[in-house]
Amino acid sequence: MKNDLTKKFASNLTYAFLAQFLSLMLSVLMSLIVPKLLGVEQFAYWQLFIFYSGYVGFFHLGLPDGIYLRYGGTELDKMDKSLLGSQLRVMTTMHIIFSIVGITVLSFLPIEGDRKFVWIMTAVYMVVTNAFWFLGFIYQAANQTKNYSIATIISKISFTICVVALMIFRPENFQIYVLLYVLAQGLSLIYCIVKGKAFVFSKQISVKKTLSEMFYNAKIGINLTFSNLASSFILGVGRAMIDATQGISSFGIVSLAISLTNFFLQFISQISMVLFPMLRQFDKEKMKKVFVLVRSGISYLLCAILALYVPVKFILSIWLPQYKLSLEYLAILLPLCIFDGKMQLLYNTYLKVLRKEKMLLLINIISLGISAGLCSIGAYVLNNMMAVVICMVAAIAIRSLITNIYLSKIMEVPNEINVIWECVLSLIFIVINLTLPMYIAFFVYLAAYVIYCLVTRNTLMECISSIKKLR
Repeated sequence: MKNDLTKKFASNLTYAFLAQFLSLMLSVLMSLIVPKLLGVEQFAYWQLFIFYSGYVGFFHLGLPDGIYLRYGGTELDKMDKSLLGSQLRVMTTMHIIFSIVGITVLSFLPIEGDRKFVWIMTAVYMVVTNAFWFLGFIYQAANQTKNYSIATIISKISFTICVVALMIFRPENFQIYVLLYVLAQGLSLIYCIVKGKAFVFSKQISVKKTLSEMFYNAKIGINLTFSNLASSFILGVGRAMIDATQGISSFGIVSLAISLTNFFLQFISQISMVLFPMLRQFDKEKMKKVFVLVRSGISYLLCAILALYVPVKFILSIWLPQYKLSLEYLAILLPLCIFDGKMQLLYNTYLKVLRKEKMLLLINIISLGISAGLCSIGAYVLNNMMAVVICMVAAIAIRSLITNIYLSKIMEVPNEINVIWECVLSLIFIVINLTLPMYIAFFVYLAAYVIYCLVTRNTLMECISSIKKLR
């Protein structure tokens, strides 16, 4: 049984990494090729669509999240297909109606053409992606993440092919990219429908019972949904303020830096997707051991990522000279890999497993409040874009520290010294890359990282030893 569980975890993780590898390749294309083809303003509108589309999950009101939490660890065959399928169909119908109403209203509003197009396509994307998430969350809950990963692979490969074709024809308008992006997501939904036809085409139960079940699941998942939205708003509120005060081009410059940071965070989010159903099957002591191991071990990996900044900056400054300012902001944003990386991989996953969604929501709301307050000062008082970016990172770091303290307490494990080192190394990294020549900054950070490993070598050796035992 243990061997089968390990094999299934390895298989799911392999497909998850493959999906994320393709996502990474696509992100590289979109972040490195597209800005070169479109120019600053058109690329900024593309980023604006990506920004808005990140919030369409609000409209499912926690229904997929509730199913994910409620059925996590349940085998697919043991799920009530008619009950779940009925909820999917009712939810999708409601989204279609809302989308049509929204598009009709937008048609009469005096909004600039490109922004109006972004809003309309976001409404269409909402219908497609929420249905995809509903089915995808069922697969994740049943530990069938392979299906979800394959659907993601289909979406990424199809869109990558489109982007390569666009590189040849070189259209100068961002709108074709948005249309093809939504179409690619539609292909992944079709795959999920084919694989989940037992759910999609199941017998329809009464509307009353369906709505009752939807309300119950949404009640379970709403905290997680709002928590995820609050989490994304921690950075989103700063980006919105930059758009409002500095203009769409400045928004695009900062968004490119955030996209480059997300390269590294994408892999981490996939590990957490596979880790959740596995942890649901562990007892408390084993969960505690995994928590301590991952918390310590991932610090060394995430802090090492910062050393990649100088090589990346050198290459991109040649490739995208018009985005030189984005690379300066990347020096401030890259520590997000440490603080947001730990949050996605470890803290969020454990809070879900322990059913502490309300606490996760509270932590994210507090952090959002801190971000909104600090970013308001940077945007409207100082009128300084760099100040806004620094405030965004500070809010993410504060959230990570608060969550670590809380989880350490309820898991009954001591706080780790690595947390202090993460803050120190991040501060050193930002200061030296903003003040010192590029190559000197690289060697100074490398020296600081080596000192960190030497000072905490006992913890590092314990992590290595524990990983060898797991193998």
